[in-house]
Amino acid sequence: MRRHLPIFILSVLLALVACDDEVKVVGSCGDSFIDPGESCDGLELGGATCASLGHYNVQGTLRCSSQCAFDLTECGPRCGDENVDVDYDEECDGPNMHGQSCQTMGYTGGTLGCTDGCRFDTVGCTSVCGNDLRETGETCDDGGEIDGDGCDGACQIEEGWTCDDGTPNVCTSSCGDGLRTPVEACDTDDLGGATCADLGFYEGAPTCSETCEIDFSGCSGSCGDGQVQGIFGEFCDGDDLNGATCADLGFYTGTPACLDCSLVDGTCEGSCGDGIEQPAHEFCDASIVYLCAEEGWPLGGSVTCALDCQDWQALDCATAVEVHGAQEHTCARLSDGTARCWGYNNYGKLGVNSTQMDWLTPEPVVNLSNVASLTTGTYHTCAVLTDGTARCWGYNSDGQLGLASSANQIQPAVVPSVTGM
Repeated sequence: MRRHLPIFILSVLLALVACDDEVKVVGSCGDSFIDPGESCDGLELGGATCASLGHYNVQGTLRCSSQCAFDLTECGPRCGDENVDVDYDEECDGPNMHGQSCQTMGYTGGTLGCTDGCRFDTVGCTSVCGNDLRETGETCDDGGEIDGDGCDGACQIEEGWTCDDGTPNVCTSSCGDGLRTPVEACDTDDLGGATCADLGFYEGAPTCSETCEIDFSGCSGSCGDGQVQGIFGEFCDGDDLNGATCADLGFYTGTPACLDCSLVDGTCEGSCGDGIEQPAHEFCDASIVYLCAEEGWPLGGSVTCALDCQDWQALDCATAVEVHGAQEHTCARLSDGTARCWGYNNYGKLGVNSTQMDWLTPEPVVNLSNVASLTTGTYHTCAVLTDGTARCWGYNSDGQLGLASSANQIQPAVVPSVTGM
């Protein structure tokens, strides 16, 4: 029984240890060793100083209290202690805004914040651009939200402008600063692309005046200055016609005029091709069709006037190669293979498909071409064609036309059974 006693006692001790595993920490503040839960212990500060803890009095001495906590008495204030220390340039501290808000700082609304450096954070503050009040964050507010008037849509002063301190701000362009604004025609060397040609001048260069207006006094030469400048394409200028006459424009009489430094007809009259014959200046007029019969060629056709109206251009008048006369009428064969007749037309003997009695000028025989020869009878006419056939027309009471009838013919009729003549 005794030999088992040591084993029993050992088992009890092991059970007691297994049933209580909690670490027992005995308070030891003052042992100069920083235990868990202690900021410091005695002279042991863990390397901390007033400066490392963010206090402003960096020359102060950090001590350790009897409760092993930092004694900050000599360290002074710091950012983050929720006290606004204005002597150390703090604007705010944590939730302490020192009586300030977005509104007191010139904003319309929003929430004022405080940074970790104890400075105001206005990110949450808002302003209203265009309300005539220049609020914080705005360099101007002219009551509008458009660009190009000096104060842009974000209420910032635009380049080249200055704005006063009134309410609302009035902005004016700064003439002479070299920055041309929309209300300036130019500014110093910026002429906005203006040239002397813009006002019709030929030479020179404009400049910018002290009031930011384009000065064209350095430009010279223009249509309307009374001087004909042919090098620039002027033919005249005002009353100076440079010696030009209506003849230069193709007219016969009158005086030309000057319009935009170019010659115009003015009072000029009469020209070749105007359809009016002017014997003092023209032989004929190029736009008129002249009939040969009217010009002395009695057998017909036309004659064309030259383009300069000084002579004939083409003579297309037909010429007679054979002429025959009979009872009160005459017929001619022309060089173009046609025939013409004139005179008394009883019984239709002229072959003009008409019963009109008197024809005073040669009239084409209708439906007749390729005439090789012809002859006239008392009251009728016959023709032989180049194909050997015959045509006759006129009086036929005795069948003299060979048509197997006695009817008169007022135009050529084919003579049957006659070929190879």
